[in-house]
Amino acid sequence: MRIRQFRILTSLAAVAFALVLLVGCEPPLPPIKPSSLVIRPWEELFGVAIKPGSSDCYVVGSAGLLLTSHDGGRTWSRRRLNEDRPGGQMHQDIDLYSINFAPDGKSGWIVGELGLIMHTSDGGDTWVVQHSPAKVQLLSVAAVTPTEVSVVGDHGTLLWSNDGGANWTMQQMNNLTFYAVAFADPQNGWAVGEFQTILHSGDGGKTWKVQRGGEVADFTVPPYFVVVPQGANTVTVAGQSGVIATSKDGGKTWQDGKLPTERSIYGASVASASSDTGSVWMAGAEGTIFEGVPGGEWRTKDPTFQDLTAVSSSQHLGLAIGLGGTIMRTANGDHWDLITESK
Repeated sequence: MRIRQFRILTSLAAVAFALVLLVGCEPPLPPIKPSSLVIRPWEELFGVAIKPGSSDCYVVGSAGLLLTSHDGGRTWSRRRLNEDRPGGQMHQDIDLYSINFAPDGKSGWIVGELGLIMHTSDGGDTWVVQHSPAKVQLLSVAAVTPTEVSVVGDHGTLLWSNDGGANWTMQQMNNLTFYAVAFADPQNGWAVGEFQTILHSGDGGKTWKVQRGGEVADFTVPPYFVVVPQGANTVTVAGQSGVIATSKDGGKTWQDGKLPTERSIYGASVASASSDTGSVWMAGAEGTIFEGVPGGEWRTKDPTFQDLTAVSSSQHLGLAIGLGGTIMRTANGDHWDLITESK
């Protein structure tokens, strides 16, 4: 998933901007100018978040990389993280895999290698290291509320806190790797991972119940890499080679399917910015982005050659990130504009 693909050879053209004068309509995104940020060839991007209620955007990646934008992803700057270890600044061998903010837009978490957990209580202005009971790769974090948070990762690791990360409860399930965790509401959440494993929590991540998989199986069984809840009853999972499954009853039953191509999916999000109600964005191998309503037809776009690792959406903005320092931006999913790439 982290093997570099082809370099992007095209440059970005500006998009015309016109005010929409119709009452009740929002103006389109401002014209896009390529960011002056230089991404180094060895830097990869793994996690992205749009802070609720704002135009602030955050990206995390390899070697302690944190990028921030305060104009809806048009321009980006680097942030320096400090961690509670000798040397002060983030050691350059620690990759950051996931970032997520609570609905209040103030509390947020970053997770990564060696069990690293970092927390903000001021909307991302400052980040502090929290004690982690796990020393494995932590691959995904879901900030359920300002005080409740769930984290998943290697070796069956499931972490949960209900006091803002001051203390953590750890479970381990059958040495499986869990790649993603997401919540539909403060109670209902799902985690997915190896051997098409799907877990469900009905208590905010405190406890988990297996809905599918849960055991080491035939290694030809592809893993699920992403999960997208669209309410307490509707949830979609996807993963390697374009496998996909959708449930309309909270995970009691699943309808298996395939995406239009057998490209693996590494990132997914409810497509809040799309004009099609109920749509989901899925991004993955070879720069492919799929958009569609789960259970229906999927539209395919290929805006880049680089593997895309994560995607996020707010009401009027979508971001997709990936290898080679790729950051892409859209107003509605119809067209994705390249903002950065490695140089």
